[in-house]
Amino acid sequence: KYYLILIIKILNFFSYLNRNKKENSLNL
Repeated sequence: KYYLILIIKILNFFSYLNRNKKENSLNL
């Protein structure tokens, strides 16, 4: 169970980074 929670958190973190990268590229 702990592993699943960690994986979900990591996936959410990466998705958050991807969103920021897209926004930054649009701003540039």
